[in-house]
Amino acid sequence: AVTPSSSSENRSITDDAVFPHFKWGQTKEKVFVTIAVRNLDRESVRLSFEEDRLRFSAVDSGGKVYELDLELAQDVLAADCKWEQMQRKDRWGDAVMATLTKVFPVPWAMVAVNQARYRQVIDRDWSRDDEKLDAIEEDGFFEEHAAYLPQIIQARVDEELVGVDVLVIHARHAACKMCSAADGVFAKVADKVASEAPKQGWQSRVRMRALDPRVERQLARQLGVFCASEPRECRHFVLAPGGGRKPMMIRGRHDE
Repeated sequence: AVTPSSSSENRSITDDAVFPHFKWGQTKEKVFVTIAVRNLDRESVRLSFEEDRLRFSAVDSGGKVYELDLELAQDVLAADCKWEQMQRKDRWGDAVMATLTKVFPVPWAMVAVNQARYRQVIDRDWSRDDEKLDAIEEDGFFEEHAAYLPQIIQARVDEELVGVDVLVIHARHAACKMCSAADGVFAKVADKVASEAPKQGWQSRVRMRALDPRVERQLARQLGVFCASEPRECRHFVLAPGGGRKPMMIRGRHDE
């Protein structure tokens, strides 16, 4: 085990706690995190999940405290996450495995935001990796349509609502196959709205923006962005001045 740094960035939940060893693997829909502590006091194990976080705490038979507060690289469905104590020991000790359900069923390049922090205690669990998973290709959508469909960020939502009646947001995930057909339609409409807006018609009261939920994770959560199981469930998100951050959802169109 490795003692966390005393700096504010690396401080653990408890000052005298140490990091346990852990490893991770994934399939398209799941992430598996196996945490191991030698001579683990199994009754002491505590594990909890949030949409962007996994928290683990336990002690060994000698009373040493182990903690892991893992800020996840992508969001998970906390209510669907679970954990279990493994009967078979890991090379680093008694094992506990957490099974996380991804919000977006796509490959993760890493499991933690600051993964280098855990370089002495983290391994890849290739036995639980899906070998057929392909890395996400570089996404050119946002750059291609930037002139008339700029990206929206959390810090500028209020500013984007000034001077318009509605703000329509298209959440675009590079790996989403179900909604990819709606991307082009939304971009074409955004181009038409932007070109007509100077004429002071209804187009001048509508603003259209694109959202990358991988980058703007907090805003994506506030809007309720999700991965549709089929194209007809795709949704765009509409905000209005004075209407708060709870959007109205409209069905994504796959034709003009």
